[in-house]
Amino acid sequence: MTQDPLKSAWDSATTPSRELTALQAIVDKKSYPVLKDIKTQLTIESISYVVFLLVYYDFFDGDTKPLYANILLVASFSFMLLHNLAGYIVAKRPAAGSDLIQSLKVQLSRLKQYATVSVTSRGLGFAGMIAFFLINIRWTTGTYWTLAAVVLILGVQLFLLRRIWTRRIQKISNTVAELGNHGTA
Repeated sequence: MTQDPLKSAWDSATTPSRELTALQAIVDKKSYPVLKDIKTQLTIESISYVVFLLVYYDFFDGDTKPLYANILLVASFSFMLLHNLAGYIVAKRPAAGSDLIQSLKVQLSRLKQYATVSVTSRGLGFAGMIAFFLINIRWTTGTYWTLAAVVLILGVQLFLLRRIWTRRIQKISNTVAELGNHGTA
């Protein structure tokens, strides 16, 4: 026995364990905390895309741009909207598995695939948007620097988006690992 009462208290304290029945209730209600955050993000992004598509023609002189540029912009944002809808469906659809751990593994696999497609589609969507705004521009040294700054900012945003997805996936991976250890203990 140790002489340090704090260490003794720490060693003798029991750690709260997650009960599988409580976690199964979360699965049944389809209310994973991480998935709720994903749904919120997708909803905010979708509303922003729709608002942009409603105002771009007047606000950003869509009438002075060639037809192909307007089609490219609308297609880029429509693709991102469809992607968000697919993401919402992935987040909402219950994972099929023989038990809770298997269900979480299936959901984890879906989220990994969706995360990769999410970052890629965001990059392509922003590329379409940048292409729209670059048409009919008079190029000067200042516009080149502005373009470089925009590309840098978008690159940082894509990096941060990837990091957000990595953290979300890691949280679920940790839960799966914890439950796997709990089931074997």
